[in-house]
Amino acid sequence: MNAYLSTSLFLTVLCLAGLWLVPRHRTPALLSAVLGIPGAAYSLIFVPTYWNPVRILALPIGIEDVLFSFANGGLVWLLVAVWTPGIRVSIEAATVAKRWLAVTAAFTLLLVVIARAGVAVMHAGLVGGAVILGAMLWLRPAYWPLAVRGAIAFTILYGAVLFGSLHIWPGTLSQWNTRVLSGIVFLGAPVEEMVWALAYGALYPVVMAFFLDARMSQRR
Repeated sequence: MNAYLSTSLFLTVLCLAGLWLVPRHRTPALLSAVLGIPGAAYSLIFVPTYWNPVRILALPIGIEDVLFSFANGGLVWLLVAVWTPGIRVSIEAATVAKRWLAVTAAFTLLLVVIARAGVAVMHAGLVGGAVILGAMLWLRPAYWPLAVRGAIAFTILYGAVLFGSLHIWPGTLSQWNTRVLSGIVFLGAPVEEMVWALAYGALYPVVMAFFLDARMSQRR
């Protein structure tokens, strides 16, 4: 079993365990995981420009990509929801679908345009994500706590899993394209991976909260 598949499976198991252990947030977290799956298609842009992972099947979009995207989408919402006891959501299929399409299209367009301008694809993704996050927080300033909590919690979780994976499979580090990396290594991984985790942890729960019209009760 390769490192990417093992890591994706481990994250998926963590996600499924979280869904089982936290029934109160199960439905929105499962929706968050499912809406994260199409993110696997970004592997068409990131591979092999950013990295070239070993996959169990030689497919443009691997099983590992799907599992990884599903697990991260569910985990980041669970982490934030548990940390925000007063959060309430409203799931309306039409609203979720329209907002998901709009945000996904906007991010994809930003990613492609910035990358075409000669910016490294990971940096393009981070800039595009920052623009979307800024727009979301401008529309919903009350979501700032979700961004901060998601960034902290997901970065810690992902960093721990990545560190463990690289400790078991140290050769995995060679799968990243060193020509587009800064060369800085943190916990045995390219620092770009940790920056991505920070950005994803901040952005995704805010976007999901926007999709679900999340409200947070104020406690005295």
